[in-house]
This record gives sequence, structure tokens and C-alpha cells, in this order.
Amino acid sequence: MTRDTSMGGRRVLDALLENQEAVFGVIDRAGERRHRVTQALLESVREGGHDWIEAGRRWSRRPLDGYAFLEEALKAYGWGQYRFAGISREALVDLTEENRKWTEFALRRLRARRERAQRAYAQTASSPSEFSHRREAKQQPTAHHGRDGVDARINAGRASRSRHPAHSRAKR
Repeated sequence: MTRDTSMGGRRVLDALLENQEAVFGVIDRAGERRHRVTQALLESVREGGHDWIEAGRRWSRRPLDGYAFLEEALKAYGWGQYRFAGISREALVDLTEENRKWTEFALRRLRARRERAQRAYAQTASSPSEFSHRREAKQQPTAHHGRDGVDARINAGRASRSRHPAHSRAKR
């Protein structure tokens, strides 16, 4: 008996450890993805700063040429938008991947719990318990006398009513 309990306890602890490791793995991967997006965002800001500095340098060479300034400003702005779109796309791909991993994890845990429940149900259905023996004993037919046991049931009902205090007062 002790061995079965310790084996069951070990299985529970192993399942808890596996569950914890899976959660930590998902969190770790999510942290890595967020780190990549943050690094890409910082790099984009750096490049954007360099683009605007370069636009300022070019404009300072020809300060009276308004069209050149506008051209350089639009280039810097366009490259900034391009980088922002790339980072947004990368963030969405990472978010989609993270959601897929969490969904897979949740489905895996749900399937495991369902399998454990089905195994437990199969074990209880295949091996009768003390409760099922009691239930079967109550359902066994009793020996009745008379017309198919009708008289015995009527008499049994009368006997149980005669013992009830409310019925005994009524007879007085």
C-alpha cells in the first residue's frame, strides 16, 4: 500500500515539475522574443537619429535650397516608417508565435488531464468499489410472500408507519 502511494505521489510530483518546466520554458522564450523586438526598436531609433543628422548635414551645405531640405527630410521620414513597419511586423510575428506556444501548452495540459480522468474513470468502472457493492446489495430483490410480494410490501409499509410518532398519535 505504501509503495503504491509513493509511486502515485512521485507521479504527481513529476507532473508538477513537468508543468513548471513547460511554463518556465514558455516564459523564457517570450522573454527572448521581447528582447529581440526591443533590440530592433533601439537599433531603429539609432538609425533614425543618424538619418536625421545626415539630413541636417546635407541641408547645412545648401541652407537656401528648400527643396533639398524637404527631400532629405522625406527620405529620413520614409526610412523611419520603413523601419517601424519592419519592427511592427516582427513584433506581430513574435506575438503570434507566443500565442501559438501558449495555446499548444494549454492544449497539451488539457489533453493530459482528460487522459488522466479517463484512466481514473476506467479504473473505477473496471474495479468495483465498496460503494458499488453497497448499492448492488440494496438493489437485490428481497423475498416476498403472497401475490408477487405485493402483500409483503404493503405490510412493510404499514409497519414502518406504525413506528412513526405522528402515526401512533393518530391511532390514539
